[in-house]
Amino acid sequence: MPIPEAAQLHHDYVREGKTIRELASVYRCRTSVLLAAMDAAGITRRRPGRPRAPVPDWDAEKLHQLVKAKGIRYVRAFARRHGVNREKLAVLLGTPPLERGQRRRQVAVAHDAAIRSAYEAGASINSLATRYGCTRRAIGYSLDRTSGGNNGQPDPAIEL
Repeated sequence: MPIPEAAQLHHDYVREGKTIRELASVYRCRTSVLLAAMDAAGITRRRPGRPRAPVPDWDAEKLHQLVKAKGIRYVRAFARRHGVNREKLAVLLGTPPLERGQRRRQVAVAHDAAIRSAYEAGASINSLATRYGCTRRAIGYSLDRTSGGNNGQPDPAIEL
């Protein structure tokens, strides 16, 4: 039995959710041949393992209104009660999920130049951390990134 056309492969794999092994059995070919045909057709493969639960069919506009009315913490708790994790909630809200522990660092990276100029104008690290909603360590890293110096190495002109 010949390998099917790209449209049929797309339908079977993407829309019907059949596995590569199932398709190889149906079309009586090796999985490597089927994978090569899928790559040639530009069909993106799913991650291996158990299929993920689908994203719920929630109205994004109502979800945004709920965030405005009750806050993001309430919406996260609501989502958890209904079995929706942070990544799926981010998809529903249309915001990219941030890696765990990276939010504060990313806030500081986005404002490196402003943090540097405020620090040079006399603002303390504590006040900058409060202003940008991040930790003092993130402010310190931001100042290190914008020092324009020797990548954290001591100045060679200064003798120790």
